[in-house]
Amino acid sequence: TCLPYEQVVGRRAEDVLPIDLVRHVGSYDFDTPARGTAVQREERLLLPIGPRDVLTTMFPLTDPADRPYAVCGVVIDVTERAAAQREVQRSHQRFRALLESAPDATLITDGDGTIVMANAQVKRLFGHGPDDLVGTKVADLVPDARRRRHSALLDAYLRRRDPQPIVLDRDLYGLHRDGDEFPVEVSVSTLQAEEEAVMF
Repeated sequence: TCLPYEQVVGRRAEDVLPIDLVRHVGSYDFDTPARGTAVQREERLLLPIGPRDVLTTMFPLTDPADRPYAVCGVVIDVTERAAAQREVQRSHQRFRALLESAPDATLITDGDGTIVMANAQVKRLFGHGPDDLVGTKVADLVPDARRRRHSALLDAYLRRRDPQPIVLDRDLYGLHRDGDEFPVEVSVSTLQAEEEAVMF
């Protein structure tokens, strides 16, 4: 509920704010912003209108000589944004679980062939852990002498107007971390996201 100016100025916080919000603001170290440092914190509070996510910022008010004389607090309701972020996190977790459930080594790259995600099965096939592959080129997992052909096949696939999933299984080889080469079957499909990605 919005209160008029005259009903707020000169009164204590607990007289005009919900008790949970008063406790939230009161938990701040007021000496920190008074020394010139802004403090920001996001939390979930139980307010009279129900659970809400709030972003609180505390910062000093200074006089003309730049001396702090009071602390100002701004509380913003960010419930919808926080809910959207939680949904994105849940979606990512579900996608990650699906990726890890795949029985085969699976790589996801951006349109330039840089690996952005990999499942645990790549360790068995290539000898590299999934985290070690993120940020590297998928071409690095192909023997030097065969990279041009592999790259040409991938480029041809990406140039298709509406690329459909495809399986490539002729004369394709992978490169293990120890230097061994081995024949592979590669399934390629696209993921529609903010940027085009390719799954191998």
